[in-house]
Amino acid sequence: YAYMAKIIVQMSLPKGWVANLILGFSVTGILSLLLVYPLRNHEDNRWIKTFSRFFYISLVPLVALLFIAIGTRIKEYGVTVERYIVAMLGVWLALVTLYFIFSKTKNIILIPLTLSLFLFGSCFGPWGMFAVSEHSQIKRLHNLLDKNAMLLGGKIEALPEAKAEKVKVKDINQINSILEYLNDNHGFEGIKEWLDEDCRKQVFNDSLEEPRYE
Repeated sequence: YAYMAKIIVQMSLPKGWVANLILGFSVTGILSLLLVYPLRNHEDNRWIKTFSRFFYISLVPLVALLFIAIGTRIKEYGVTVERYIVAMLGVWLALVTLYFIFSKTKNIILIPLTLSLFLFGSCFGPWGMFAVSEHSQIKRLHNLLDKNAMLLGGKIEALPEAKAEKVKVKDINQINSILEYLNDNHGFEGIKEWLDEDCRKQVFNDSLEEPRYE
């Protein structure tokens, strides 16, 4: 909460780790409540119910900050596997928080059950973390290449020196970052049609070598 106040005062999100801070706090608190749950009805442990009720209420502004943080990163840099996982955990955390605030039954089995379903569902299909992140980064790459006239007729074209010098360093860095991400996580099958024949041979037909780009 002190860190959240700092963010509000400075009106600036830190780069990258605020989501990890919130998730770490939230998951640790939920795990703690699960571990002491069997003791909640003991005469000396009534504080557990009180703590549980106020803990989930205290998560509401943190969950809101989590969505702001991850939404800002996705808007600026697109979806990656890591950001997908953070966003997915944020949705799960929001649902769990709302359930334990408003539900009268408060069945704790829903915590591991829903988390397992979310994790399992995010691993497969066009909605999964790998498909979504690859599509997002390829779309970003397409927009950057198109913006700088490097994608003509559906093919990547080398710019003349005069035009190349006018490309912003920020765009160059983002293009390199996307290519490195694709190389490390998905490969280049998604942009294969953008490459000319010589480049395809270099990237896809080198036996015993990892795909590479230049």
